[in-house]
Amino acid sequence: MNNDYNKIKISIIGLGSRGLNVLERIISHCIWDEKLKDRQIILQLFNENKDYGAGCHDINQSENLLVNTICSQITVFPDDTVKNYKYAIRGPTFYEWLKIKYKSQDKTINPLNYYSRKDLGEYLCWVFNYLCSIKVQNLQIIKIQEKVINISGSDKKKWSIVTKNNTYSSDIICITTGHDTQNCEFPNKKKIYAYPLEKLDHIITNKETVAIQGLGLTTFDVISKLTEDRGGKFIKEKDHLIYQPSGKEPKIIAFSRSGLPLNARGRTQKELREQYKPQIFTKEKIIELKNNKKIDFEKDYLPLLIEEMECVYSFTYLKNQDIIKAYNFLNDYLRNKSQRNAIVKAYIPDEKERFSWEKISDPLAHTSFKSQREFHEWLLNYLQEDIHNALQGNIDNPTKASTDILRDVRDWIRLTVDHCGLSEKSAIWFNEVFKPIMIRICVGPPLERIQQMIALIKANILRIDLGPNVKVEEKKESFYLTTQFNEVIRADYYIVAMVNAPIAKESKDILFQNILKNNIGCQFHIGNYALGEFNVNANFNLINQNNQIIKSIYALGVPTEGSKFYTYILPRPFVNSTALFDAEVCTNNLLSQIAR
Repeated sequence: MNNDYNKIKISIIGLGSRGLNVLERIISHCIWDEKLKDRQIILQLFNENKDYGAGCHDINQSENLLVNTICSQITVFPDDTVKNYKYAIRGPTFYEWLKIKYKSQDKTINPLNYYSRKDLGEYLCWVFNYLCSIKVQNLQIIKIQEKVINISGSDKKKWSIVTKNNTYSSDIICITTGHDTQNCEFPNKKKIYAYPLEKLDHIITNKETVAIQGLGLTTFDVISKLTEDRGGKFIKEKDHLIYQPSGKEPKIIAFSRSGLPLNARGRTQKELREQYKPQIFTKEKIIELKNNKKIDFEKDYLPLLIEEMECVYSFTYLKNQDIIKAYNFLNDYLRNKSQRNAIVKAYIPDEKERFSWEKISDPLAHTSFKSQREFHEWLLNYLQEDIHNALQGNIDNPTKASTDILRDVRDWIRLTVDHCGLSEKSAIWFNEVFKPIMIRICVGPPLERIQQMIALIKANILRIDLGPNVKVEEKKESFYLTTQFNEVIRADYYIVAMVNAPIAKESKDILFQNILKNNIGCQFHIGNYALGEFNVNANFNLINQNNQIIKSIYALGVPTEGSKFYTYILPRPFVNSTALFDAEVCTNNLLSQIAR
């Protein structure tokens, strides 16, 4: 027997959550797959960070920074709902692990609560160590704490993986590098990218004004860093929060293209295993449309998705009044496809009480304000209404119930758009119009973040009432923001808190540059529209500029954004999580190359 032939080197580049998924899959297969028993697998794990597993969830960050998913909906380990799994290593969810961690402190862990990203990072590190502690006779794991800067070679011979100081050989490679933050430096030193947040402590004082571009999840991180982390306190008073300043806070101004912050996540009322199953925007209907070459999301698919949301909204609204009436509506709505508008009008006569996609997707449409003060009051009322809706929950409140299903049907959306599912024109509309709306209405922060935002506004620490389409001008070392009412506001620092989908051909990450240069992979694009990072096939193999499949290099997660829709997720238990399913597709194909 040829020992060299039996030795296979597999490399995972990047050991965040997606790298962990691949690691678990490989270990599982090595334990149970009889076809691998006579192969000696050397698994090389490349990670620049010494904290393997944590990825972007730094274990040293502030405990004030929260995960925007409840703890019981996060795991690394597969379960019986994940399709195509033959083998699996079982282990605790994030919620179960938190109960273990805090048991000695007698701290009650609520499965419906949001916990810190520091805790999540520690959980992911624990999972890595747990997986590596499993002894497998034909598997050797080697940790290499170095940044990979180049890959060269071909499918016909071994690959060379180059770091700053060393070169390693490998038969198969899986790239799971996560977020690319290499292109976040600006010529003006007072214009900075939000991350790493720690740098804000050293450069921004309480005598300065900070402008933040963005009103998404990153902005909530920045605001927390400049307030709570500087000693400020949020105090609960009746049904709202009051902010008690420490005196160390700068003045903060935040704005975005839409002029609105993300909506708060509705209080979770769904059971852990409960995920909304579409009745109109179904997989069968999507496949039928795809077979008929329907490639316009706005024209062909969005109407179905809006009807799905309208159905949920109307049922929830009616259920709160008369459950029998609600079910009568549901039966009529689903049965009479061509009369749905008339049915909604019959059951909900007051137009103001009906579902409105326009109102949810663009609350500022058809509104006008005579003054900055008038807009300021409208915005506070808008935030208060969002809190009211969120407190009612994602089953009982019509708005939150209808928007929450967008999270549950992301796999259905993926079916429509993944791997060039749309035309170039439609892909542009989907990514630049629909996707930001979807993120704003259903991928928001815990509702306490919106409560905190109002408290900071009332404490005169924070302003977010600049309106949409703020004009920004740089003059020397200052930034001037012009609001929709032509008010000009000066800021000392300008923080970019926008996490846009990276564009591979624009990345300054040297590994990505070399992958493109060596024609191992190529920029994903639809027509002339460059989108996201690398082009991959259904098995997650890289595809090069000549449209050739690189059979022994794979990519998962953020490096496939564009080719895949919305990869910024952690696995969720009991719902056939796409992160777990994709990891098995990739690993099963990867190992099939060496199994005999």
